[in-house]
Amino acid sequence: MENTSLEEATKKIEKFISDEITRGKYQGALIGLSGGLDSTVTAYLTRRSLSGSLGKSLTGLTLDFPDFNKDDLTDAKRVAEDLGMMHRILDVTSVVNSFRESGALPQDSFDTQSNAYLSLIERLATTVTHGWADRNNQCVVSPTNKTEFLTSFFSVGGHVANIFPLAELYKTELRDLAKYLGVPEKIISKKPTDGITTRKTDEEILGLPYEQLDRVLYFLEKKFSPQKVESMTGVKLENIRYIADRMKSSEEKLRFPSCELELEGREERFFSYKPLRNVGTPVESNRRHTGG
Repeated sequence: MENTSLEEATKKIEKFISDEITRGKYQGALIGLSGGLDSTVTAYLTRRSLSGSLGKSLTGLTLDFPDFNKDDLTDAKRVAEDLGMMHRILDVTSVVNSFRESGALPQDSFDTQSNAYLSLIERLATTVTHGWADRNNQCVVSPTNKTEFLTSFFSVGGHVANIFPLAELYKTELRDLAKYLGVPEKIISKKPTDGITTRKTDEEILGLPYEQLDRVLYFLEKKFSPQKVESMTGVKLENIRYIADRMKSSEEKLRFPSCELELEGREERFFSYKPLRNVGTPVESNRRHTGG
């Protein structure tokens, strides 16, 4: 990406973050800070978007758990310090152990090379992150990028946030943006991993370096056939089909299917209802939603 494009993208993302925080009447923003590239870029952009907002807080939250890379923890601390963020480091080892010892989850959920373990930690992170965000009326800002969304590199229930400012940026574009923002080279040059499991790197799992992967994703999104993408990129057809299958899996994960119902007599029931008395007055709350 050229600097002019990077500057324009930066301004649009910053405005998006600022507008959404204002629209939602949040008191600030909270980011799951892993020490990796995606969350670091998200932190840099969010800090810039809040620079002129008096009283708006920015918090980074890092979970420490079994097998968490301590270099990533060090990098997360550095990012928080560089940006002047409040930083919470929460050791959830005892929580993970309690799940294991209680038998509340299948034992393969604790295999540190498995998707089940990845999903467990991601869903736990969502619970903890939103718990703190609700307490302080902060907007949870997701670091999930377009490449991750398209390749199903996320867990259902594990990437829940209020806003997704990087959702239209491919991984390679994110790297360019990181350089433009002045993110430390150590973080930019890291081999991308999920930061949770002890398995292979992202590129080893996906079968392609990101430079090739993003080109394949771009052309598949434009509805080119796998055969055409092969001729345009030089990537093997079997790799392209594998990526196309992951894209279909992602589409399924992102669906919110509901059963459409139109019950007989509904109109008459609601129009004829007459309340007998007031049951109370609304109570102010900083909760974003309630469950039922």
